[in-house]
Amino acid sequence: MIRDFTGNQITIVRSPEEVPEPIVKISAFCRDGAAGIDKPLGDRWRDSFNVAVAGEPWLDFTLADKGTALRQLSRILRIPLENVMAIGDNYNDVAMLEIVGIAKL
Repeated sequence: MIRDFTGNQITIVRSPEEVPEPIVKISAFCRDGAAGIDKPLGDRWRDSFNVAVAGEPWLDFTLADKGTALRQLSRILRIPLENVMAIGDNYNDVAMLEIVGIAKL
């Protein structure tokens, strides 16, 4: 469920507890590129969230990463991780790529 779209209501959040809904993902749209804002904005939230650049203008804040999801899916489907392949195209894919054994960016 996407609550706010780019250009809609903006709320400055100082702690995750201020968000009344369950958090799946928070994304920051960075008009001039997420890589430049990753350190100053991401470092403030890394104790509470996984933070990753997810496309040139997007910085994602999640409670789990794609590696966590891949581990759970592998377990549920009873597919050993050594039989899993992953393909990614950005920094938010690193945890998933590391789990399958090969991670190059």
